[in-house]
Amino acid sequence: MKRLSFKILLLALIVSILPISAQDMREKIAQDPNYAGSNLLSYIYKPTLHTPAPKGYKPFYISTYGRHGSRWHTRPKYYERILKIFGDAEKMDALTEYGKEVYGRVKAICEHAEGREGQLTTKGVKEHRGIAERMVERYPEIFSTKGGKECRIECLSTLYPRCLLSMAANNERIKELCPDVEFVRTTGERYRRFLAPAYATTMASNYDSDNVQPELRRRYVNTERFMNALFKPEYTATVDPYNVIQRIFYIAVIMQNFEDTTLSLYDLFTTDELYGLWRARNIHHYTVFGNSIEFGDITASDAVPLMRTIIADVDDVLANGGRSGCLRFGHDMTVVPLIVLLQMEGRSQRLSISDYDNIEKVWQDINITSMAANVQLVFYRNKQGDVLVKALHNEAEVRLPLAGDNAPYYRWEDFRSYYLKRIDYLSKVKLPEALVKYNDGRSLL
Repeated sequence: MKRLSFKILLLALIVSILPISAQDMREKIAQDPNYAGSNLLSYIYKPTLHTPAPKGYKPFYISTYGRHGSRWHTRPKYYERILKIFGDAEKMDALTEYGKEVYGRVKAICEHAEGREGQLTTKGVKEHRGIAERMVERYPEIFSTKGGKECRIECLSTLYPRCLLSMAANNERIKELCPDVEFVRTTGERYRRFLAPAYATTMASNYDSDNVQPELRRRYVNTERFMNALFKPEYTATVDPYNVIQRIFYIAVIMQNFEDTTLSLYDLFTTDELYGLWRARNIHHYTVFGNSIEFGDITASDAVPLMRTIIADVDDVLANGGRSGCLRFGHDMTVVPLIVLLQMEGRSQRLSISDYDNIEKVWQDINITSMAANVQLVFYRNKQGDVLVKALHNEAEVRLPLAGDNAPYYRWEDFRSYYLKRIDYLSKVKLPEALVKYNDGRSLL
């Protein structure tokens, strides 16, 4: 029996690590071009085995942070820029016959998106309903109201409608399954301090976009075939082809987040072009979000206010009760720094941001931050009052850098002590000069 249990636990660990291990991304994109979408990838739930809790421990509290679900592009500029590219080419009679047909599709796509910038899509609603349903299925004790037990869930969201509607989708599904659960919902600018600070990550993004991305697109993408397919030679000589292919690429990959249209632009690209564009984008996300040698600590520092709040909430619940969970809804600009702060196994490898060709071997953004990406901390207690905590990323168990014989379950005292020390360290990290001069106060949300 012990040997069988060991095999089951080993299989669970292997399955949970597989999505993060180095893969042939070119082949993955060849099979499904949606994987080129980086952080615009729709949420993909991958069932994994979950390690049984140690004997005598039952779940009693859950603390989460989740990115909003699938959405439209956040700003009109994504559509306006591509319309201008094609519109200018049309005025110059510089479109090929294929280019004219593609322009028709582009106009239809932009019309489809008009007035919906940043909004949650129907697919985004389904993503959060599914996450909520599986949460209830895995931890029925947390949401139970049997025998007069009260279940009160606190919910927090940023002010963005896509996050508020993601919270609504989650709560609606939980309420359908557990009608007597009580929700207390909160939003407001004061909660942005820990739900979406996006301070260091904004500066890292500005720095990388200005200084690195143009070089990487030229390094990894050959635009000659692409441009010749759409535009006549006299036009291609007047524009930056890498800017053109990038703008069209952004429109192509966002389409996977919609259920009400079959329009697609993937036929414009070869696998090598999609793979090259993804490689540049993946390096960008490692720079902004990852645990790089240069920026990893400042990335994690963006999640310090959130981690302080998580710990304080658990302390209050253990001392006073009154809540069965706290569900938070926000953005990838916070959920990924939280992952880095927690130093989740397989998500926190350290490389230099200049080690371009090796970054994808340890960091693939599609496995870290798709739409609806989420972190769940689940708390267990026995009759003696001892508390354990388990971490999940995108609903799969992950290990943390904590001692203990019951991993992925860790003593709350050890968890609390370790991360309070990490908070103290990260709170003292100073921003590199290279980033400070690129901080123009812009928000990426």
